[in-house]
Amino acid sequence: MKPSVHAGLQFVQAMDGERLASWKYPSALYQAGDAADSFYFVESGAARLFQQRRGNLEYVLTLVHPGEVLGDEAVFGRRKRETSAALMDPSLVWRIKRSNLLKAKTEDPNVALWLAERFATQRRSLLARMSQHSQMGVEQRLVSALLELATVFPAPAGDAMQAHIGISQIQVAGLAGSTRETVSTQLNRLEKLDLVRLGKNRVSIPDLNLLRELLSSNGDD
Repeated sequence: MKPSVHAGLQFVQAMDGERLASWKYPSALYQAGDAADSFYFVESGAARLFQQRRGNLEYVLTLVHPGEVLGDEAVFGRRKRETSAALMDPSLVWRIKRSNLLKAKTEDPNVALWLAERFATQRRSLLARMSQHSQMGVEQRLVSALLELATVFPAPAGDAMQAHIGISQIQVAGLAGSTRETVSTQLNRLEKLDLVRLGKNRVSIPDLNLLRELLSSNGDD
């Protein structure tokens, strides 16, 4: 079940959260090693939680969807960030200072309960995603990542069967757990099959059902 954005907004607004838009601020929310002085709530779009690898490559642990939270180091009292996070574009998030969180928890116990439930649910989803990816090939991980992104960034016209995703190939590679070169080869293959259309920092999907069928058929092999 998807988390309620409305319910989450009530909590973050009560904690005097600051609303950030991806088109007004740098995409990076924080980096590993930064001071853990705040956490974030996703209102729309998505944020990617990742580990930085050698050569500035990203390994994306998970996408954080609307109604979900990130930055658990601040919530659970750790001083430094253990991972990095950045916004996808377009996205809206709220930044809540740890000091505001501590104050709100003393005034309303439901704040702590809400956060504990959110992080526990998201941790289960993360573990399930990592387990699933460990059993997939590169093409399956790539198609799975594109389908997940399509749920967050549908086509502007509202066509449920299409999607236009603003993302670079190196970011796609991070989501697929592969190299840019390998993912570029796979994307070009999918484009020749008319399953995707590639542009500058953009991937368009003309028919989501065809991608779902490809993922399903690969899973049956």
